Amino acid sequence: MFLLDHRDDPSRLPRFELSPEGLLGELHNAQAALTAAEHYVSLWRTKNKPFSAHCSCATQKALHDARNTIDRLVAMLGTQAATPPHDHAEPEPTY
Repeated sequence: MFLLDHRDDPSRLPRFELSPEGLLGELHNAQAALTAAEHYVSLWRTKNKPFSAHCSCATQKALHDARNTIDRLVAMLGTQAATPPHDHAEPEPTY
């Protein structure tokens, strides 16, 4: 059964400053979480046994972490893309 968890809402997650360093850091966090999930699934494959409860929970948490990070990035980049660029030129005087 699929249960909704209010903690999965990206709007409830902490924000980071949109900068190249912040973006790369968040991408790294998502990649690390996916790597952790891949590790547990690989263990399952090599052991040739049923997926343990521990591995299942760890994989689920890692995938949730990756999803939350990616959702936050997508939302922030969407906001950034929708923001009109700042024109630092002086406005033309109106007479």
